[in-house]
Amino acid sequence: MPSVVANTNVGLSVTSNSIAEACECQESTNISLKSLCDGSTSDGIRNTFGSGGGSANDFEKLGGSNNPISGFSSGDTDITTAAATLIGNAPYKMSNCIGGQHVAGGGGGGGR
Repeated sequence: MPSVVANTNVGLSVTSNSIAEACECQESTNISLKSLCDGSTSDGIRNTFGSGGGSANDFEKLGGSNNPISGFSSGDTDITTAAATLIGNAPYKMSNCIGGQHVAGGGGGGGR
């Protein structure tokens, strides 16, 4: 089963079920929240992803009681284009990624 971004104590990369884990980020240092969220380069940092992952704006599922995006207060909800846009645009909020997961495997750069 793929990793799911935790509902509490959301971490960028060092906690269990962090955003980097759910995206299958291949780096362990120089991790960019912007790059994790939209797949782009930020200040020279571009994170790469495993074959079952991708940027957070390409999650297939989203949600949890602490996710502030309207309509995603329950977990395991199919992501919408509007929610993907919120994740992939500044300001990049870790809380918007709560419950995010790649279930189909393989992500890209935000093409929805």
